[in-house]
Amino acid sequence: MAKKTIEETVGKKYPDFKDEVDGLSTGDLEARLTSLAKGRQETRQAQDDDLALEESKARTSELGAPYSDTLKEIDHKSRYIAKLIKEKGGK
Repeated sequence: MAKKTIEETVGKKYPDFKDEVDGLSTGDLEARLTSLAKGRQETRQAQDDDLALEESKARTSELGAPYSDTLKEIDHKSRYIAKLIKEKGGK
């Protein structure tokens, strides 16, 4: 399946926005882009300031650590065995 273009994605998810900005001048498009960048920055700052979100991320990381560590160990061991097999003439 081919990856959708940005035009297809925006047209499907935000049709009103696409219709609105398609007809804007370059200057108006630049102003919209600046406004979107400001909104993105404000959203990121709010996300960074969200204490409950940070606590949740820390807790998730804490709970997932044993699984992550085990998966990393298995991956390292598997890659090492694959390397040995290749060095010894196997497939």
